[in-house]
Amino acid sequence: MKKIVVSFFLVVFTSTFAQDVKIKDGIVFLDKKEIAKIATEKFVYKVSSLDDSYSITITKKFVELPSPITWLEMKDEKQNLSNEFNFEKFSPFGIEKSVIKTMIIKDFLNANGLNTATINAFLTGEKNNISEKYLGNQNKIEEENKLADSYNLIIDDLGNVKKSGNDIILCRIELILNQNQGVEKYIVTDKKNNIIATWLPKMATYPGYKEFLNEEIILSTRKFLKLNLTIAVILLDTK
Repeated sequence: MKKIVVSFFLVVFTSTFAQDVKIKDGIVFLDKKEIAKIATEKFVYKVSSLDDSYSITITKKFVELPSPITWLEMKDEKQNLSNEFNFEKFSPFGIEKSVIKTMIIKDFLNANGLNTATINAFLTGEKNNISEKYLGNQNKIEEENKLADSYNLIIDDLGNVKKSGNDIILCRIELILNQNQGVEKYIVTDKKNNIIATWLPKMATYPGYKEFLNEEIILSTRKFLKLNLTIAVILLDTK
């Protein structure tokens, strides 16, 4: 039975992208057939037909906060049309090939070259607005960090949270380690030592909650908030 299961997964894994893609001297080969040209400059990839009659520009975009995320923007310079899409295949060691493989999976590129019909439908269709989503999150985090800095919070050796230059304790933070001495969670208590929240790091679990949590704080009311720990302390203090 184990052999059958393993074989099944191997078939699924290898069949997700069985076509052979190679890039040599600016030429894209699909199963040893020339299908397009590609010119790369930093994070911009110009993909052209073999006769240079048609081309599109693919730009790799990314944000670093709260965690690295990468996506792509396709643009037709002549028509001034653009739209964004996520990588279907991605390797940080072969981004150029990752772009081509993603284009093939989405049928922007096939054995006959650039699929202008699919590309035009995508460019003139509903906008995905991926940049707005991810860059908006990054801007929010940057604003939160500025707010945190403005409070000048400090944590002493006992886990007491105070404002710099002030001995008044706002709350306390206790670090709980797991069996491997990694961070399991932080427990936030009020001045009377009542637990008011639990902050969980990346890929954490919580009893009664099925999904993984990612830098989220759980209030005593079991309400989940996605906050960094400093901002969580500020909000708890100001409520």
